[in-house]
Amino acid sequence: MAKKEVKIAGYTLKKSLGKGESSETFLAVREGDETEYVLKKLQNDFVTNAAYRKLFKSQSQVVLDYPQDIVVPIKKVVFSEDCLAIIYPRIKAKPISDLWKKEALPLSRVIELFRPLADALDYYHSEHFIIHGALHPENLKYDEEERLYLLDMGLCKDASWMDYFELSFYKSPEQLKDRRNTPESDRYCFALLVYCALAGSFPWGKKTPLETTVELKVQDKLQPLSSYVYTIDSDLLEGVNLMLSSNPEERLQSCAELISLMDEALRRQEETDELGIDPEVLAKAQQDVGQIDRQLSLLERKISGLEKRMKQAQTNRDSTLERMDNRINSIQSRFSNDRIEAEKRLNAHKEQQQEWGNRLKFFFSKKLADEAAEKTIRLEEKWVSVGQELEEAIEKEQARTIEEREKCHSDYQKTMARLMSSLEPVRTKYRELEEEMFEVGELHPRLLGFRAKKQFSLATLRVGSVTNDMILLPKGSFSMGDERLEGAESDEVPVHIVQFKRALWWLATPVTQELYRAVIGSNPSAMKNPKNPVEMITWFDAIQFCNILSLRENLQPVYVVDEQDDTKVSWNRNASGFRLPTEAEWEYAARAGSPFPFSGSENLSKVAWSSENSGGHPHAVAQKEPNAWKLYDMSGNVWEWCWDWRGFYSDGEEQDPVGPKEGSGRVYRGGSCLANEKLLRVHSRGFEHPNTPSDATGFRIVRDPR
Repeated sequence: MAKKEVKIAGYTLKKSLGKGESSETFLAVREGDETEYVLKKLQNDFVTNAAYRKLFKSQSQVVLDYPQDIVVPIKKVVFSEDCLAIIYPRIKAKPISDLWKKEALPLSRVIELFRPLADALDYYHSEHFIIHGALHPENLKYDEEERLYLLDMGLCKDASWMDYFELSFYKSPEQLKDRRNTPESDRYCFALLVYCALAGSFPWGKKTPLETTVELKVQDKLQPLSSYVYTIDSDLLEGVNLMLSSNPEERLQSCAELISLMDEALRRQEETDELGIDPEVLAKAQQDVGQIDRQLSLLERKISGLEKRMKQAQTNRDSTLERMDNRINSIQSRFSNDRIEAEKRLNAHKEQQQEWGNRLKFFFSKKLADEAAEKTIRLEEKWVSVGQELEEAIEKEQARTIEEREKCHSDYQKTMARLMSSLEPVRTKYRELEEEMFEVGELHPRLLGFRAKKQFSLATLRVGSVTNDMILLPKGSFSMGDERLEGAESDEVPVHIVQFKRALWWLATPVTQELYRAVIGSNPSAMKNPKNPVEMITWFDAIQFCNILSLRENLQPVYVVDEQDDTKVSWNRNASGFRLPTEAEWEYAARAGSPFPFSGSENLSKVAWSSENSGGHPHAVAQKEPNAWKLYDMSGNVWEWCWDWRGFYSDGEEQDPVGPKEGSGRVYRGGSCLANEKLLRVHSRGFEHPNTPSDATGFRIVRDPR
């Protein structure tokens, strides 16, 4: 028996295209019309709800009367006692998320895609207070020409009174927690889609469960966009952060504002003519330095790879030789027990012969004496035999391994010769390029940037429009700790020598709020001022900043954070990125080779903001005098996080110490605007739980030379 056809409003339902908790979608056709249609029929709970029916009628009619380019045009609205539905032409389209499955989209493409969506959402929000309520890739699709289509506009997804709300990666915190839809909710979802398009990822780890993302959203613990888009414009970064705030009142007032920030980011050009040099000459020099720098980076990787292979070849050779030695040791071990036992028996028999009673028996009985002598001979022969077997086995093994050892040494020498022949030309090319770079760098000292090698060279750290000086401090040694005979704190002694093998790049000031915002996209400080040190920073915040800044500058991040437990952080000593100084490095830089109790002076007020002159709050950086190495605010203003766990000092000389493996808190140094004179001395120490922020705690960054 043929299945009876179902018709709704003159459209025949051919087959179901999918069923959700709120609706079922059908493929529909109309007699005499070759066009295929989609009929979306609401579930019965919606049909019988008076409040929903009223909203559905008014909002779907608005979309029908005032369509926007991106919104799939509604052909017909079905409104009857037993059916609520909309009908629109079927389009062949894919979820928008397919566009960034393989790689993130460029900013220009994201603007092109999302501008029509922003216009449509803002129009319906402001003119008719219509909320979409379910912005996600299944409702936002693109066709072969990559034209975007928005589905379900006007269906009024706010059905919280019916105890229905779908859990989704794309929903806002208030949708998930409070079960309510607002224009701010749509803007949150819009920003999250923009984030995903620019990053090619959600703002959380790939393996993060859906339920966990709800808490991340509510607690504002999403990863900043700069975690993925390392060169993101700072204003755009902050705008995305604001749109993804858990507090709807903090979000931008329209989707168009976010589009505007993207437009500005696309247009914004970094300033180049700040060095007092002919712009054309400078541009050419910067281009040359940049090209050489890229070549040097490639050569560095090649050199590093070849050196690793040489080290591995040496390790393989040593392992092979060790296995051969172990075989000989194994032979010695195998015969050892037999030889020891034979020697014991021989010695025991000789001792027995020397006993007075036995000597007397042997004197009166030649037979007993002969038997004892024969036994001695047998035991001596056994002992000698075992020794000979051992020697023969070792000689045999040594003879067997002579050829193996020769082959091992020969293979090693060939490998090393081959690697050296590859390495030397690369090293030669590297030295030539480095010399060429230094020649170009004579135009201006800052041109070389972090390639500079002279002590106290300057490099410019530029993030968007924010620039900061970094200074190359020399390697050397100093006496760490409080040298006073009386009055020293127990954790500031004993005084001990610390030596540093390498120079180190230092940020001339604490990280400012404008720099932090440019990298992370937010400013957590209690006392807002772009030139002030950033504060309310945990140790983990400082670690995240260092890693994101490293990625932004195309450097290997120093810190390895456990994906399953982000409180577990390890330090990759071979990485080239930005990091926190160690406690010893901090004190060495603060002292700057001078005997002063404070960093740069005996007079505290000349170099520091303390409890005596700060008014109880931080001040703009670099307002006080620097120390001898041109570092500002090393005493006072804000405490500065260091890498180390808090621990006791060694009483012996140390080289590049990194502190204990664990402790009761992470160290911070320098004192603050709220601290008294005692805590601002260069050898004073403080510590705190790494997850504790304070309105007087910030940080400063360093970077190992390349």
